[in-house]
Amino acid sequence: MKSIGDGRTTSFWNDVWCGSDCFKNMFPRLYMLDRNKDAMVRDRVTAAYSCLAGSVTAANVHDSSSGSVPVAGFSPYSNAVRPQSTAADSVLFLWEWSHVPTGRTTTELQEITNLVRSISFDFNAKESWKWALANNGVFTVKQLSSLHDKQILGSNNNSAQCTLRNNLVPKKVEIFVWRALKKRIPVRIELDKRGIDLHSVRCPSCDDGLETVEHFFINCRHALDVWIRVCNWWKLVYCSPSNIGDISHGKSPNVMTTLGQKIWQAVEWVCGFYLWKNRNSLVFQNRSWSAPMLLSEIQVKSFEWISCRLKGKNIE
Repeated sequence: MKSIGDGRTTSFWNDVWCGSDCFKNMFPRLYMLDRNKDAMVRDRVTAAYSCLAGSVTAANVHDSSSGSVPVAGFSPYSNAVRPQSTAADSVLFLWEWSHVPTGRTTTELQEITNLVRSISFDFNAKESWKWALANNGVFTVKQLSSLHDKQILGSNNNSAQCTLRNNLVPKKVEIFVWRALKKRIPVRIELDKRGIDLHSVRCPSCDDGLETVEHFFINCRHALDVWIRVCNWWKLVYCSPSNIGDISHGKSPNVMTTLGQKIWQAVEWVCGFYLWKNRNSLVFQNRSWSAPMLLSEIQVKSFEWISCRLKGKNIE
């Protein structure tokens, strides 16, 4: 969104600079009446300068188009002429209508006037872009990530330990977790929904139930054995997660420090990633690791990846 300064580079009708949409869409009747549809903000809203002119606010805008404020040498329905005034703190609308607004168009005129009056102008400042989704207008990657997690991935927890990004693991692990949360990993039930002919939709690891994402991560006997071993390694009491989101968000005891919570989340993600690798090895190569072997691999890779990232090294 444009932050208005001198108004020289912002299109009055086509850019989003006041309100949630461009004026062309918000006030289509007025737009059709304007002789210069490419006018800049400076061409339509300007300060009534005096020798003391400086920053002015839109609270002092006068609507010349209604004829309520007579300005010498200025006609609101012809080519605009910059007005002269002794008032230092005033702003004028400079319209160029093809004909006088009437009927419903006058309603739009009042609405656009009130909307512009709601913002402040500083005609001495240069224009800039601001992040509309932040109160201070400053863009940050952290805020974008939080918005992405909430809107795309369905995360409503903004606490640091529950973010769906963790730079202590490789991107491939992050992507795997996102896909699992959105049920985009090819467990047998999801493949069956897509019309892929399978000899069975039961879990290939335990054969106790249908292979859904929740079953694979939470209810499978083989996965449960590994999760308990990982918790014992961290000296934590295993608490069965209610859904895949509990794992992806890295829920951990509140006694952990922020860094400890982040490391624990990374370990959980590595565990889920290697459970999936082991599952695929069983399905496609008819080979699988035992729970102690998987724990050992999870410990090794967790230590390798996390220690590298804490030292500022890149990981793959």
